[in-house]
Amino acid sequence: MNFKKISITLLVAGCFTLATFAFSQITQTPFANETDEDIKEALVNLPERVPYGPEVATLAGQQISLGSLKQDFAINQEIYDDILNIQRAMINLMEMILNTGIKPSSLTDIEIGFSTVFTLLTNAGIRYNLSNNFAIQVSQLRNILNNIRNAPQSSDFMLLKVQLEVILAEIENILTTKLVR
Repeated sequence: MNFKKISITLLVAGCFTLATFAFSQITQTPFANETDEDIKEALVNLPERVPYGPEVATLAGQQISLGSLKQDFAINQEIYDDILNIQRAMINLMEMILNTGIKPSSLTDIEIGFSTVFTLLTNAGIRYNLSNNFAIQVSQLRNILNNIRNAPQSSDFMLLKVQLEVILAEIENILTTKLVR
């Protein structure tokens, strides 16, 4: 009787195994229908955040200048260099903010980092006549600095990093509108 139960169980398990194997052979994945042309088209249509190319040498390397005159190249080179300097200062600031839970003594370094970013934004705002446009970002940065000063040292500042990334993207977009086309 025990042998009968075992043989029936093995027979049923074998049928399920065969049915599962047969079903997996019949069904195909409906989402893998892209051709090589579809993939190439998708790669071509990806938006570029910062243009690149051999025309203008900047601090970040070679960049494409949208203008056609030498003075256009110089203006765009200056804009790209300002974007790079602001990116460096903001990324350094983000790293320091994330490390404040580990090293509470870095609050003075964070304040120095914020003052560096404020200086860079003020200079860029004056240079490109964007002082009014950067006023929103400067006030948001001041609020973040006040939040850091008032927060307990054991706080997690990951949300502040995300806010800084958004502010950095806004600043980059404002500056790229000043590129000579």
